[in-house]
Amino acid sequence: MEEVYRHIEPSVINVRSGKNEALQEEIIKNLSTNHGYVNLDVTQLTSYEMERKTAIGQEFIKIVKSDKNIPANLKVKMLNKIIYSGQVSLNKFILTNFPEQID
Repeated sequence: MEEVYRHIEPSVINVRSGKNEALQEEIIKNLSTNHGYVNLDVTQLTSYEMERKTAIGQEFIKIVKSDKNIPANLKVKMLNKIIYSGQVSLNKFILTNFPEQID
């Protein structure tokens, strides 16, 4: 099973923001440039979904209009569609700006 997972399961690294933003940027750049990871900025992706008015984007809009924070489970739903898109070459991801707040 480990061999199967190695071929089908994506690798996801969560780089949380901290006091040293330069270090965070250096880590992301190194993983992207040298190891083939794709950075998924969750804040930016959320905005894109709302701009495109996708189904999940429309859910985000309703929540934002009611002055509430978008729950992490809906952001995970959005991320699942990206991470499990089925594109073989896209199987290494970095998550940034996630979670923004703890529910």
